[in-house]
Amino acid sequence: MTNSRYQRLAITICFAILGYLFFWWSNSLAQYSQFKAEQQLHIELAKHLADDNPLLQSGAYDKPALENLFHTLMLLGPAFEFYLP
Repeated sequence: MTNSRYQRLAITICFAILGYLFFWWSNSLAQYSQFKAEQQLHIELAKHLADDNPLLQSGAYDKPALENLFHTLMLLGPAFEFYLP
């Protein structure tokens, strides 16, 4: 039995869609795994940064000094986000 052009086109489109969905799923899984690994790697980073800096240890916050500190920390790690409780 021979396939018509439309049947071959439909099969090709189905395989293309399945390939795209597999690629999308694989990319999403890789990105999720990367984010999870980074979180595990830096899980104690905030505690160490707070312990190492006297501005954060004292409990009295000097806003201009903290802004300068956060700016410096973000230059060191631009992917990190810092928050003050």
